[in-house]
Amino acid sequence: LALDVFATVEEKCRDDVAYLEAFSKDWNIIPNDALSENGLMADKTMNTTLHVMEAYTELYRVSSDKRVLKALRFTLEITLDKIYDKNGGKLFVFFDKNLNEIGDIYSYGHDIEATWLIDRACDVIGDEHLSKRCAEMNKVIVKNIADRALSNGRLNNEVEHGVVNTWHIWWVQAEGVVGFCNAYQRYGDARYLEISRTLWNYIKDKMIYKITSSKTVAFGGVTSNTITSLSIPKTVKIGKKTYQVTAIASRAFVNRKKLKKVTIGANVSKIGNYAFYGCTNLKTITIKSTKLTASTVGSKAFSKIYTKATIKVPKAKKTAYKKILLKKGVTKKMKFK
Repeated sequence: LALDVFATVEEKCRDDVAYLEAFSKDWNIIPNDALSENGLMADKTMNTTLHVMEAYTELYRVSSDKRVLKALRFTLEITLDKIYDKNGGKLFVFFDKNLNEIGDIYSYGHDIEATWLIDRACDVIGDEHLSKRCAEMNKVIVKNIADRALSNGRLNNEVEHGVVNTWHIWWVQAEGVVGFCNAYQRYGDARYLEISRTLWNYIKDKMIYKITSSKTVAFGGVTSNTITSLSIPKTVKIGKKTYQVTAIASRAFVNRKKLKKVTIGANVSKIGNYAFYGCTNLKTITIKSTKLTASTVGSKAFSKIYTKATIKVPKAKKTAYKKILLKKGVTKKMKFK
């Protein structure tokens, strides 16, 4: 089946220049809305070449099929010869049908991702000359990402026309962990290992959201057990879209013993069961939302928090919220403001 899919991709989805992007059900080329961004409509993209390469690497590893090897080499050759910007030490992102660059975008996440995927492809192929060419390119790309993209322990998103986009997107950080770890293993530079660790720590300490609709997300919790203060925002930007944070998931903060202070944003209308259960040092809770009801605050949501906690609520909701929360784990020793 995998080789059949490969054959279809090779027959329908590429030309002599590079891989094509989007098709109708009957294989007619259609506008590439899915992978075109920044006001551009790209005929071809670095991202598609990269992920075809990723798939073909593993297919060749398990099949040893010479057709796959030839196609895999093709993805590497066009990356080296066309996609790699030798002057800038980076990869071009968007192209016209002849693989000429369009736009002016430098994608930090794609670049660091590309280095480890290219290294992986070379390892599987086992061609010393090709591996050397790719290693020389990757070494430059990795160094440039470390020098240019890292800011306060995280990777910025991209640069467009010289302007840095400082969004800290999850997949960019994740690719950074893998990419810099791979670079350390290959080049022995301890700086890259430290960057990988720093990015991993950033991921662990940050928030987890679950998209619940086209406009809303639920706050799912944090992966760190050492976080002491947390603010659940009114809205959050994921990628290029802004969502309202309308819920806190069940068991989101169970037994976070070091958590001392929480602010619950104005759009939160639901708090799940056991959300803050066992947060024994949670001394201050600020609720900005006016949307909570007895039915939307879950069972034992605030049980076994600090015994003399202070709970700050909107003035107009003080009486109602006190009545609700006393049934959800809050005790009479706790102070409402």
